[in-house]
Amino acid sequence: MGFYPFDERLMETLSWAAENEVPVLSHCNFLGGIYNNDERFIDSILSFPDPYNNKAIYPAGGVNYKKQKSLGQWLLGRQKANNNLNKCSWLMEPNAFESMLSNSQLKKLKLCLAHFGGGNQVKAFIDGPKASKEEAAPYGVLQKNWFTQIRDMMQHFTTLYTDISYALQDRTIHDQLIAEIVKSEYGNRIMYGTDYFLTERKGPEHETYTVFKQKAVTTPITNDLTAWDQVASKNIDKFLNSRFYNGTVI
Repeated sequence: MGFYPFDERLMETLSWAAENEVPVLSHCNFLGGIYNNDERFIDSILSFPDPYNNKAIYPAGGVNYKKQKSLGQWLLGRQKANNNLNKCSWLMEPNAFESMLSNSQLKKLKLCLAHFGGGNQVKAFIDGPKASKEEAAPYGVLQKNWFTQIRDMMQHFTTLYTDISYALQDRTIHDQLIAEIVKSEYGNRIMYGTDYFLTERKGPEHETYTVFKQKAVTTPITNDLTAWDQVASKNIDKFLNSRFYNGTVI
């Protein structure tokens, strides 16, 4: 949210985390927030080199970004913030994590990309051709749905996790998320989420929780494991386990 995940200033910390199997959590929600509203600062970050793949500039040729202009947003004082919000999405696109995760020194890094690209991207995947142009081709290098980007990456990187949280306030995506949790390829790396309390912005947390849990509890994965057990307990225990924490509650 304002800098690339492959920023070389993070390398030492990430190497330490990988060595000690300490989990790392990174926001990864399309149009999910602004770290810095200084346009010149964001522009300077967008052209940073990638130390993991030795490419001169990421993305190749720099960011081809076209500002949106809206008289209404300008009059409300929101146009600058909205444009910077779009720019910051280049920085936290799932694709931006690939060179880092491919590095041999970080092959043990447990990384969670919250929150499966965002409920808006899950919804865009479900809607297909009906999705808006912005949601169907989100800002970034690939201009590819962030939900599917993370799914593809999780099949390739076996220490990559994601979570579901705020997105659950949209009940139309519950079935899709349940379908992901039961998949053998990566369902054991989807967690029940970090920003869950934020669902209160859209509706009562208890109602959202109850509806989703009921579906997950009644969805079996094995004879003694439900989708709820997997997403709310087993996967989280595995993610948090490290050299410093073995799962024992003191």
